[in-house]
Amino acid sequence: MDFATWAATLRLLPDAWQAGRLVFTNDSILPLPMLFPCFMDRLRAQTAEYVGLTESQHPRLHLQSYFFMLQGRALKNDAVHAFWAEMPVLTRKQDVIDALETRLFNLATVRWGLSSKVLFPLDALFPGCDPDEVALVNVSHSYWEHLVQCGMPFVKVELLRDNPLKVPIQHWRAVMARHGADIDEVEAHLAVPRGGTKVAGRPEWRIVLSELNRVRLGIRRRRRARCTPKPVR
Repeated sequence: MDFATWAATLRLLPDAWQAGRLVFTNDSILPLPMLFPCFMDRLRAQTAEYVGLTESQHPRLHLQSYFFMLQGRALKNDAVHAFWAEMPVLTRKQDVIDALETRLFNLATVRWGLSSKVLFPLDALFPGCDPDEVALVNVSHSYWEHLVQCGMPFVKVELLRDNPLKVPIQHWRAVMARHGADIDEVEAHLAVPRGGTKVAGRPEWRIVLSELNRVRLGIRRRRRARCTPKPVR
């Protein structure tokens, strides 16, 4: 639902396109607060129009979509606007990966002509390696601690909750605590069911969209108030 929710947010808050940069992220990652100052300085220093944190070669080269940024010319591009305006609602994670995440890099760099940058690229993590040798590596899982040592301020929820690749993570609490994470909050988040919590029978994503709509209507009311002539006494 990430792409559909981001698209809905942009429809509800169209002024977002006037920003200097937009960051897209989701709740599949856990933050390491002490790494954020240096990370944010590095992120703000980027001049590329499409910036991601990690990349994958499987099934084709793409930037992993748990965190990426569009800025500058990307935010003025009609094709970029159309991509988000025509976003389909896909509920299966694999459908989102196949139809959107793995296509976005090609769309951005080839069809839209955007410049791109990966902050933690494969060739820096595996210097001198043949790309085919790391094609199936999911660095956000298999090399999570190395990424943290390189300044990555996030750890994947799926890694800690499910550990599908059976990576050694017995020491994750010590690593995260060392970088400022609240372990009680992390464990509470990991305990949330896969489908998310429900409040009064409503899934979280519907509550988020409802709140965004409330914000949009509030902005509209304030604009009208500013534009309405005040009576002269």
